[in-house]
Amino acid sequence: MGTGKDQTIEELTEVVKEVVGFKGRVINDLSKPDGSPVKRLDIKHMKSLGWVASTSLVEGVTNTYLDFKGRLKEGSLRL
Repeated sequence: MGTGKDQTIEELTEVVKEVVGFKGRVINDLSKPDGSPVKRLDIKHMKSLGWVASTSLVEGVTNTYLDFKGRLKEGSLRL
């Protein structure tokens, strides 16, 4: 799900870096554009059903990361 709000790839990258504690530098290779500098999910249908986002991007990324780490540690997820 999403919020229907624009999110730049750079903004998303910064959120992920903060959540996982990455201290390095992210380098964008502008010679290979990914086709879309901004990502936004269309949530019109969900809104029409009364759904409203209640989880922030930071909270969602944090929860996903912690779940991933937990599953990896317990062995139920293999890379």
